[in-house]
Amino acid sequence: MQRTGFNNARVRQANKSIFLSHLWREKQLSKSQLSQLTGLSIPAVSNILAELLSEGLIGHSTEHLSKRGVNSGSYQIPEHGAWTLCMNITPTSIEYQLADARLLAVDGHQHLPVNAPTPQALLEAIVECWRHIHRRYPQHSINLALGVHGQVDPITGVSQTHAPGTLENTDRNKVSA
Repeated sequence: MQRTGFNNARVRQANKSIFLSHLWREKQLSKSQLSQLTGLSIPAVSNILAELLSEGLIGHSTEHLSKRGVNSGSYQIPEHGAWTLCMNITPTSIEYQLADARLLAVDGHQHLPVNAPTPQALLEAIVECWRHIHRRYPQHSINLALGVHGQVDPITGVSQTHAPGTLENTDRNKVSA
């Protein structure tokens, strides 16, 4: 079996992915910090950052993260882009948090009690929550990230980790989405 190596393009793509991962986690880093985190030289870091900037995947700020030495500012995920509405759904409540393109909280954490007698009513509550947020921020595209409550017994439809909701109609075939 022939084993192939990485060409320059594949190495560069892997390094860009690593840089983006560090920037998502740390939110803002300098060239020096990226060099320390990745083990790459400053010139290599500069080349990769230039590519990421030209592709619009990161932004540059003149904010200095260090008072020592020559400093060219810092780099971060750009602030423009779609926001994300993160929702945790249980049979009796919806918890949600709105985050910007950098996944920084925009509003405070919200808890919304739900009285949904049917699965369709629960879906309508989810949609109404999204609409409420979208009306508050009409200038932004808002994606939805759902977390649905625990494990469900496939025979009875009862939650195994939360108290069951008061759903009257648990037959999925009767619910039209």
